[in-house]
Amino acid sequence: MKLPATICGCALAFNVLAAKQPKEDFRIAGYLPEYRVDGIGPEQVAGLTDLIVFSVSPRNDGSLDAKAWPKHRLDKARKLADAAKARLLLAVGGWGRSAGFPGMAGNEQSRQRFVKELADLCGANGFEGVVYDWEFPKNHQEEMRCLLVPQQLMDPRIGCNQVCLRQALFLVGRVFFRVLQVALKCC
Repeated sequence: MKLPATICGCALAFNVLAAKQPKEDFRIAGYLPEYRVDGIGPEQVAGLTDLIVFSVSPRNDGSLDAKAWPKHRLDKARKLADAAKARLLLAVGGWGRSAGFPGMAGNEQSRQRFVKELADLCGANGFEGVVYDWEFPKNHQEEMRCLLVPQQLMDPRIGCNQVCLRQALFLVGRVFFRVLQVALKCC
């Protein structure tokens, strides 16, 4: 399936590791940056359907910079999501945290490492999905590389034993398109 390069935009949402599928179409999501997690209580996330941990950064070599999210912060985010009965999602990249995307996406070994580290981080911390937020591909080559990461998810060499294509969310400029969602179940 070919997708126009313009759809590559900035955010591709992946449901990773046996994600719960929403029963309703209307979602209420809230971003939780690391500098706010210590001061947030359950009453402030009540009513959310999705709590998005913001954010870890991809590096050029495919590794993840998750130092802003030590275990105690991840545990608190999980407790907040549980209290709200919300899915806990992880944002990768985003505002000021996307510098590593071009190098990572342009190298097969780096993409393999990225997908493996991302799956490991999600599995170890109970994330039910990932928001892939590359802000922004600067040219056509980077737009095309944006599509290589979902393709990497389908490569059996990374350790994923089941991949299903569903809906996803791409952000192009300020317009959202439901296009493709890659759900995977990893070993």
